[in-house]
Amino acid sequence: VRAVVTVRGLKARVLCNTSVRNVSFEPKKVKVITLDVTGTLLLHKTDVVESYVECLKWSHIHLHNSTDELRKPFKEAYKAALNKYPCFGFAARMSGSDWWRLMLEDFLHRAKIKTTPHQFERFFRRIYQHYGSMKGYESLPDAVELLNWIATVNNTPGMRSYSTGVISNTPTRTVDTVLPLLDLHNHFDWFLCCREIGVEKPNVGIYEEAHRRAEHYVPGLLREEMLHIGDNFTTDFCGARAAGMQALYLDRSANERIGTYQEWLKAPDYEGKSEADIKAHTITSLRTVKEHLIAANNCKE
Repeated sequence: VRAVVTVRGLKARVLCNTSVRNVSFEPKKVKVITLDVTGTLLLHKTDVVESYVECLKWSHIHLHNSTDELRKPFKEAYKAALNKYPCFGFAARMSGSDWWRLMLEDFLHRAKIKTTPHQFERFFRRIYQHYGSMKGYESLPDAVELLNWIATVNNTPGMRSYSTGVISNTPTRTVDTVLPLLDLHNHFDWFLCCREIGVEKPNVGIYEEAHRRAEHYVPGLLREEMLHIGDNFTTDFCGARAAGMQALYLDRSANERIGTYQEWLKAPDYEGKSEADIKAHTITSLRTVKEHLIAANNCKE
């Protein structure tokens, strides 16, 4: 069956498949859809440590380490910085750039890479600019497809509409700078980063704040009417479920370019948690979400 709608004079034709894969969530209840950022909406264009190596070489810093040898000190420095200054320095009132500066200094120390003050400044600036530019990230096709579909139904009279938001543990500038560069920002009603409130996923507090922000667009909204999707099992799936929201775990493990971050965080429990429940709420593409929402919209798009 194919459904055709006209939006602002443009025809959109899609396959409407009513025999979609059995995923356990309640699409007819969903009024708000929230998404994680890195690994869900976008990914790094190049491997993070490889990018660091390129920036080190550009800064004329001598390297005695291979790229693989730098992975361990990078992960250690990143974890140490987040543990000492959570939410990118919120409680310490650090600027985002100061947090990254301290993390990079520790990374070089752990990797036993020596620099002059001038070399370090060049390296820091190069890294900081890289991850605030188009060279750092690219959008994921299934995310763009889902967001475009939501925009289509939201502009089609008689169709179920959805409010959308971002819930992220990434630095604020990823949302403020990178999403607009990739032209993703216009798809969302609101944005929430851990650095804004000093609480990160999977803590229930960030999901409570997300509910408050979503209520501005959907008055009287219930938590169970919110669907959160992200590629981190602990922070996205278990965190949202523990907060009373619907959630789907977006398993991106087949994509070698998408890494795992904050793997040291403990996954909270939630009512009904089991291997079977987790499997039933696991997807590998955001297209699956789109298919289920299409079915809930009576196969209209």
